[in-house]
Amino acid sequence: MTVPAAPSTLLKRWTAWHERRGAARVRQQLQRRCPQALALQQRLPAGLHAAWLDHAAEEFPGLPSREADWLLASTGLMQFFLAAARCDGPCALPSRAADAVWHAWLRWDAAGLAAFQRERLGHEVPHLKEAQLPGPLDHALSRCYAACCRTEQLSPLDGQLPLVFELDRRLRMPAGWHYTWHKRLRCLSHQVLDIDGDPRGRSQLHAVHGASLLGLGLLTATEQLAWQHQLQRLDRQADARARGESGGSGSSCGSSCGADLGSASSDGGSSCGSSCGGGD
Repeated sequence: MTVPAAPSTLLKRWTAWHERRGAARVRQQLQRRCPQALALQQRLPAGLHAAWLDHAAEEFPGLPSREADWLLASTGLMQFFLAAARCDGPCALPSRAADAVWHAWLRWDAAGLAAFQRERLGHEVPHLKEAQLPGPLDHALSRCYAACCRTEQLSPLDGQLPLVFELDRRLRMPAGWHYTWHKRLRCLSHQVLDIDGDPRGRSQLHAVHGASLLGLGLLTATEQLAWQHQLQRLDRQADARARGESGGSGSSCGSSCGADLGSASSDGGSSCGSSCGGGD
């Protein structure tokens, strides 16, 4: 006679099945969205997942650890590696969840990580603390944003965030960052996530916007033209509002938006929305 499985055993089986199913859905999404990063993720050493489970939770309390969470976090780090390897200058990592994978790998097998980067990327991507990144942080974040958009065939001006920029919000990463694209100012902003993974406090604006991307040479010719058209449209809208509200007097939106964006850079420290970075 077959003995029925205990309720706890059935629950474990159902939980494992549910996690596998969730991970399969995430893998399909990533295959459509960022196949290059997913292909790199599938080349990760077999022991890294276990090392991440063992070590990352100690350094990052509350770290989501389901199979789908691992797949997202590790693919996000691979997207960052691809971006950093292709950029002239340092990149800032905008995700604590991805950084947790990086830290676990460094702790588990730093030499193996360096060898993986040389083989798959062509050179090493050094792990740098925020304070060690050369140049302005917003420049490093701009490079990362534009290059990560390229891995998903996105325009940096469209406001659709690449995976690694939405990773912490999607995973509800404690003390992570909730990035959004500020539609009116055409720039990135972020809020810090609390211990429950919910956004708290005011949004911090970044000097990562069309003008900075243009100034750093990160836009294609088509995107440069699109940015100029956006500014012209904003000017026309501002002029129309000014005529309706004050009979045609007042400053234009072009100048006022320029002032807003020029002061959009965050003030450093944890408010920067980046913990570590890489690149030359």
